[in-house]
Amino acid sequence: MAGSNIYSRAKSPKKARSLVFKNIQFTFYSHLSLKIDYSPLSKFINKDLFVTDIKRIENVGTRIIQKGDRTWVFTSRLKIQFREKKGQIDPRSLRIFYRYNKKYKKYVWGMKDRKNLKGSALDLLKFPIVRKNKLTDGVLSREGYFAFRNEKFTFWTKERDWALHEYYPGYEILIFIGYGDDFDLGLKEYARIFGNVPMVPKWVFGFWYSRWYHYHQNDFIRLVDKYRKMDIPIDVMVVDTNWRKNVWNGYDWEKKYFPAPERFIKEMKKRKIKLTLNDHPGYNSSEPLPEDDSHLQKVYRFLKIKSKKKWRCNWSDRNQVKAFCEILLKPKLKMGFHFWWIDGWGADGIYRDEKYFDKHQGSDPMHLSIEQFKTINPQLWLNFLYYKTTQDVYRNKRVIIFSRWGGIGSHRYPVQFSGDTISNFHTIAYEVYFNYTSGNVLTNYWSHDIGGFLGRKIPRELFIRWVQFGCFCPVMRTHSSHGIREPWKFDSQTVRIFGKYVRLRYRLAPYFYRLAFESHQFARPLTRALYHEYPHDNNSYRWKHQYFLGPSILVAPVIKKIKLKKIYFPEGRWLSLEMKDHVSGPCVKKYHVPIDIIPLFIKKGSIIPVDQKNDHIPDKNHNIIQLEVFPDNRETVFDYYEDDNVSLDYLKGKHMIIPLKTEIQQGKCYFEIGKRKGHYNGMSSKRMIRLIFHFEKNIILHRSQMNKRKVNFKHETKLLGEIDSSFHSYKITIPYTGKATCLILSL
Repeated sequence: MAGSNIYSRAKSPKKARSLVFKNIQFTFYSHLSLKIDYSPLSKFINKDLFVTDIKRIENVGTRIIQKGDRTWVFTSRLKIQFREKKGQIDPRSLRIFYRYNKKYKKYVWGMKDRKNLKGSALDLLKFPIVRKNKLTDGVLSREGYFAFRNEKFTFWTKERDWALHEYYPGYEILIFIGYGDDFDLGLKEYARIFGNVPMVPKWVFGFWYSRWYHYHQNDFIRLVDKYRKMDIPIDVMVVDTNWRKNVWNGYDWEKKYFPAPERFIKEMKKRKIKLTLNDHPGYNSSEPLPEDDSHLQKVYRFLKIKSKKKWRCNWSDRNQVKAFCEILLKPKLKMGFHFWWIDGWGADGIYRDEKYFDKHQGSDPMHLSIEQFKTINPQLWLNFLYYKTTQDVYRNKRVIIFSRWGGIGSHRYPVQFSGDTISNFHTIAYEVYFNYTSGNVLTNYWSHDIGGFLGRKIPRELFIRWVQFGCFCPVMRTHSSHGIREPWKFDSQTVRIFGKYVRLRYRLAPYFYRLAFESHQFARPLTRALYHEYPHDNNSYRWKHQYFLGPSILVAPVIKKIKLKKIYFPEGRWLSLEMKDHVSGPCVKKYHVPIDIIPLFIKKGSIIPVDQKNDHIPDKNHNIIQLEVFPDNRETVFDYYEDDNVSLDYLKGKHMIIPLKTEIQQGKCYFEIGKRKGHYNGMSSKRMIRLIFHFEKNIILHRSQMNKRKVNFKHETKLLGEIDSSFHSYKITIPYTGKATCLILSL
């Protein structure tokens, strides 16, 4: 594909330090991570694995010592012992000692990690009744290491700009990270080797509407208008498979439902709605182009095929992939659709052996285990191709796809789709757990079917509890198979609750966005288990159905029909948003949780950026930066983050940060605003900062000043813009030109 950049990948900044012995090679990425190649034939494959995307390599110093038939290799964090032997590598051949706190722990080849905190899965199809995909191992483990044994042997070739399968008999590849008891370090090292999580466009954090139903194009427009008329913001409209003439395959419009797709796109663009189309690659029944599809002749001409048979893409064939992307995928994106929903099981025909592809043309990959594909994970390959194709259309813009998880490396291609689940409380409970274990492989952006897929008319309580949880997930999308998921089809209270939490989600859009930056820059999940924030608290591993949204918000969704909800609070002070309670942890408390409340607690000392009221998430940042502050007598440091929300300029360092610091000392609250750092295109140099301080009821604000001048303050009645405040809340608005300043509040 000369001249095309849709398959381009980042180049390593420099070559890693490699030590080559007779039949083993060590390639060091840092003092605590390396790749081990074992080759009985003493031939090594010095190419980057397809699943990796290495950005940074440290200058690693090593020391080698020979002791009899054993060799030792030392870094500042690892001690590797091995001995040369013929045949397969085994536990006696290789041992790695890695630092855990002040001691060393041991890993031997093939050792089972029995304390792994788990990772992710392909999807949650028909969970919990029919299919339960076992979670993979994640990066984080209470053993303090991550060992990834490569079994696909697919490499990225810079010369061909394409993936290539290569293998020698008995060849083994292991990537090892020994991070000890530092979970943050483990995830950072994982990102160093397997790639950073990209920043998503800010609109991803809006409300997505989806439903498998025979909608006319005007129905979609009316739905958007109705949500907004009811004061419910919306950003994304998902168009399911009925847009096609042939329902399951082909790329021609069904004129009965989409008589004028260009007009539909224009109307949605006018309403600032982002659009996606459903696609079904990977199914034998739905991937082949029908003989009456208008694109088929174009494909024949492109590939110089004279046959008049149905055509199905061989995803291992470079020219066929190019035909698929150029003729079938790109035109819909260029029309104005923003991303593809890849509702398929992964690319079929990904073997290099053409005879294998021909032999299995009649197979449906749905019935084949992912592990049966020995060259590459087919879902990962498909996700990569769709993602890069979209990137090729939307140049210098951030892009997403919407697809199932393709294994290690999938975090580079958000958003993930968890599949068609059963509508019950068991599914909600598992999704809470599943979200944060997926964070253990940096797969942050799971989109679940809120309300479940396979329940047409579900209980009102189930729907409300699912919506409450969904509003505090990275991606919020209602969906069903012809089921009722519109709040007005329940009752007026459901509309009120739905609207309240969706609006609260939109208020928190800058906070979600800050977490996206943390994930990209520092490899921290958006949805965090308690152990991500409190790894040395044993209770953090026991309470599986509550989580942190970033460092500041503790979320405890109601996951079953209950009268009382038990919540565990780690060390610190926790302030309830709606239940008018302040808690000192560590402790366990029980709460009666009425239907119109989800338990949310703010960690005292937090600074949370909040947006203005919007009916959609705008690309351009508001002139007023609003920060809600919950001061503590311990110093809190927070960096407010902004960029242009849509472009790839963040990769060039084009963003803005305002350092913030707050603390209560001797009857005064200090709030320091640091000097602005950085710049991005379109950034305003003069801004207003609106500070809303929330103090507990025993604290009253008497006076505020900045630079020795009095600053006016007003009483505030709302918390995060939507919830009635049970605090003593005060609002102060000050100009900001990028210079450092300090606000002093006398209490």
